[in-house]
Parts: sequence; C-alpha cells; structure tokens
Amino acid sequence: MYRYVKPYLLLILVILFTSCNSGPKFSDKVMNRDWSLVEARILPNDVIYNSNEFSIEGVDEIYTLRFDGERVSGVAMPNRYFGPYELLEKQAISIKQMASTLMISFLEPERLGEHDYFTVLKNTYKWDIVGGNLALYSKNEAGAEVVLIYALVEN
Repeated sequence: MYRYVKPYLLLILVILFTSCNSGPKFSDKVMNRDWSLVEARILPNDVIYNSNEFSIEGVDEIYTLRFDGERVSGVAMPNRYFGPYELLEKQAISIKQMASTLMISFLEPERLGEHDYFTVLKNTYKWDIVGGNLALYSKNEAGAEVVLIYALVEN
C-alpha cells in the first residue's frame, strides 16, 4: 500500500505547484487591448485620481494605456506617449523611458498631472488583473507605493 502513496503524493505536489504558478497571462488578459485609467491611489487609500470626479467636456479618456508587442503607448492628457517595456518573472514588469508629444495642457488633474503620471508609469514594477481591471503597481517620486487601476475600454 505504501509503495502507491509516493507516486500519488508526487502527482498531488506537481498539480499544486503548477496551479499556484498559473496567474493571469499578460498576453491573454492585457496585450492588444485599450485601457483607461479609472483610479490612482497612494497606498493604502489616498485617492489621487478618480475618473468619476475629473472630467473634461468632449474628452472621453484622460489617461489611456495599450500594450502591443514590446511597446506601451497611450494618451496622457493631452499628449500621446510610447516607449518600450519588458515582462519579467511572474507578474513583474519594467516600463522604460517614454517619449511623448509636446502639447501644452491647460487643464489636468490636480494630484496626478502628466509629469506625475509618466513618473509613476516609468517606476512600474508589477501588474495584475483585479476584478477585471488592470492594476499597475509603482512608486512616485517620493518613493510612496502607488497603484494605477485601468478599466478595459469597450469598443
């Protein structure tokens, strides 16, 4: 009887190990989709941007994001931006220095201006899917933990 226990135990351990490592897949859940920033928070609960509280007539999305191949791009009111990113082990991600257009913004969110948004994006170290939304974990210039929450844009 005991000689059958070892193979079954090994099989159970393999199943548990592989199921623990099967998080959301970036290519399936995130890539080639348009995302719009709905909330930015300095952790644990200091909301610095809420799309429901900041709106500009005629402008649908203030901050957007899209991952294609090895490039991230989007709009950061009013400029378009793009730059390289790299997926690392597990759900780690590194977004490199970005380039953007140079239009002047006359109106931007008070606590998450374009410069702050670019800084937080560049400092992103982890991604996750939380309740169907894309969460990017980062740090601001002061080193505080920040989470950016994006909703999928329905076309």
